[in-house]
Amino acid sequence: MRLVSLVRTELCKMFRQRGTYAGFVLLAVFIGLLVWGVWAEGPPMGDVSRRFGSDFAVGGKTVSGPSMPYFLLEIPPAVDVFLPLLISMIAGGIIASEAQRGTLRTLLTRPVHRWAVVVGKLAAAFTHAAAIVLFMGLFSLALGYVVFGRGDLIVMDRGLRIITEPQALGRLGIAYGLTVVTMFSVAALALFCSTIFEHPLTASGVTVGFLIVSAALMVIPAFDWLQPYLLTSHFHGFKKVFGSTIDWQVIGIDLYYVVEYTLLAITGTLMVFCRKDMTC
Repeated sequence: MRLVSLVRTELCKMFRQRGTYAGFVLLAVFIGLLVWGVWAEGPPMGDVSRRFGSDFAVGGKTVSGPSMPYFLLEIPPAVDVFLPLLISMIAGGIIASEAQRGTLRTLLTRPVHRWAVVVGKLAAAFTHAAAIVLFMGLFSLALGYVVFGRGDLIVMDRGLRIITEPQALGRLGIAYGLTVVTMFSVAALALFCSTIFEHPLTASGVTVGFLIVSAALMVIPAFDWLQPYLLTSHFHGFKKVFGSTIDWQVIGIDLYYVVEYTLLAITGTLMVFCRKDMTC
């Protein structure tokens, strides 16, 4: 089988499963609740009073369409928990579910290289990861425009900064692009676990557990020396995009570690899958 045909087949199999769309539905509900909360209770501007005093007031429009995808990136559970969970649920079952059903062994009886099968499944996992992140950004942006209309983006980071709407859209595009690359590492880790464990839930659970341990080590002072090497330490490289200038040097460091984790996971997947004896 040709590589392009394998990739097409894996994408078709993934998007034919109803479980693939469950993540998009859950994410849409989460975004809808966030927009409703901001509309009902107002923007999260309480930090302004804490930083600048109660006499400081922001006049004019404080929330606009671009504010919603920005708020989603700033909410820790969205990037640290929600996105990795949705991505690992799909990527963790790409190989494990077929091994459990016995269809993987049937696939490997055909004249196809095992590395090509891995590439096809990796392409499917990356496509889903990119789709779920871009859906979060585009859906929240569209819903934000419908509810709040056009306007500039107010950023609270070491002071108050106002980014014009055209510039805000460009910055958001870069930020979500960086988030896509970051989530590729989660998909690659989940796929690696999927080659080791034959149960999809186990593969997904181990991936999420690894990220939880990584995040926990970040807040323990005894492991400060380990923090630069933890994957979750580099989950928020997009924050450097919303400064007065984009700090590409720091972003490059974050991307370096994210890519290293991704390549290590892909290498491990190839080594395990190409040598694994498919007995089920």
